[in-house]
Amino acid sequence: MIDEKSAGGVVYRLKENQIEIVLIKDRYERWTLPKGKLEPGEDSERAALREIAEETGIRGALVSRLHTVRYVYSDQKRGPVNKTVDYFLVKAVGGDLVPQPGEVLAVRWVELSRAIQECEYENTVDVLTRAAQRLRP
Repeated sequence: MIDEKSAGGVVYRLKENQIEIVLIKDRYERWTLPKGKLEPGEDSERAALREIAEETGIRGALVSRLHTVRYVYSDQKRGPVNKTVDYFLVKAVGGDLVPQPGEVLAVRWVELSRAIQECEYENTVDVLTRAAQRLRP
């Protein structure tokens, strides 16, 4: 089995006393969090910030590590893949929402509780729930 490591984040901002989260629509047309594979020699923290910027156009600052998700999926060319994804809580510090061409179908800011309802992967909902526990007073 092939091992694959990725990193991503829950990117947030405070707008009009509400916490908003960046969601992306992936190539399977599901709303989820930005994430991507580590490049050679890259650590999870740098990969998370790079992938967030590439997929969403938003520059962020790491706040804390949130959760590590593990799952297995089947790749048509490589066979079964053992995937590990490190997620971080990331504060938005600049940039404009721009979906990455060829990778991300759409990107948007969504109020936190609505983001939890709209995410379509169970492990993403778990990560967002953990983020909500840290972000809400």
